[in-house]
Amino acid sequence: MVSMRPTRFLLSLALLLLSGAVAFGQAVVRTDFHLTAYPWKALEIPASRYLEAVEGICRFSARQQNAEGAVVDPFLHREHQYATPYFAYAVGTLLAAGRAPDAHVPVPLFALNSPPRE
Repeated sequence: MVSMRPTRFLLSLALLLLSGAVAFGQAVVRTDFHLTAYPWKALEIPASRYLEAVEGICRFSARQQNAEGAVVDPFLHREHQYATPYFAYAVGTLLAAGRAPDAHVPVPLFALNSPPRE
């Protein structure tokens, strides 16, 4: 903790209180913000359609992996953001759902062990 003379501390506290930066006794500010739009309704898309889309993305991403398992962006020519861990998670989801039985298990394991470059 930074040592501060008591007078300097009290002066700083007084200025802080007078400036209105700290208000005691005020109610918590509530907003009407809601993350989803009203009225929200599920799209009723079957899980098989989601898994089909994920499988296509995983098959594409598997071709973009380097020798260390990182998913390399085809335009940037380097690993970018969260592609590698998302790929590993997506392949695990497919395998858990019984999809993509031909997925090579070492491929996502390499991806999990690949350190991020950014």
